[in-house]
Amino acid sequence: MSPGDPQTPCPCGCCGGDGRSGTVHLANRPGLSALAYRLATHSRFKGAMLRGISTRPALQALTTRDDDDPAIALVDAWAVTLDVLAFYQERIANEGYLRTATERRSLLELARTIGYELRPASRPRPGSPSPSTARPARRGR
Repeated sequence: MSPGDPQTPCPCGCCGGDGRSGTVHLANRPGLSALAYRLATHSRFKGAMLRGISTRPALQALTTRDDDDPAIALVDAWAVTLDVLAFYQERIANEGYLRTATERRSLLELARTIGYELRPASRPRPGSPSPSTARPARRGR
């Protein structure tokens, strides 16, 4: 990520946000098949927490950054937790729009918000061909 990138609008590009709240501003243009709604990944979460250790006076004595250190392992575990939460937050956001929804249940709920109810599938009439035995119509010879 670089300064000026829509995902890192802070001027220095260090915090991944606006410099004050730590929020990330994601731009999604119309017509996408999936929304970019994920705030960060494991490596960005872990990096931000490791950088935060040196800014806290109570934690300045913790100088190790080895992954086998228990304190750093705890930071890593929280980074994994945040990565999973960010993934599911993005999935939930995608299910809120017709174009990006992948679950049938989401489509049903979106249709219900405008008063549309799907009818149950009807049985095929006796004598009508089933989809597995139906053949395409022949075109003129």
